[in-house]
Amino acid sequence: MGNAAISFQNPRTESQDDPEGMELKDLSAAWKEATPATGEILKEIDGSLEPQREWRMDVTNDGGQPLFSLRLIPETYVEAHKLKES
Repeated sequence: MGNAAISFQNPRTESQDDPEGMELKDLSAAWKEATPATGEILKEIDGSLEPQREWRMDVTNDGGQPLFSLRLIPETYVEAHKLKES
């Protein structure tokens, strides 16, 4: 498969890319690397993820072609400002 570059978009919509990527043998290996990495990153979000703001990790090949994304989309069923009041 070649190098896969894993990047993620944090809750403040700043993109952080891994410019070197990593050598992975296939799509399954990329999935197995990205899923626990996503879990570790999400553990570090300390309440800064805002309702209706998507968080996403994108995995691309070494040419920049998207392979897959892991997404978290927080949804609220009350008005967002009510969450901040509590």
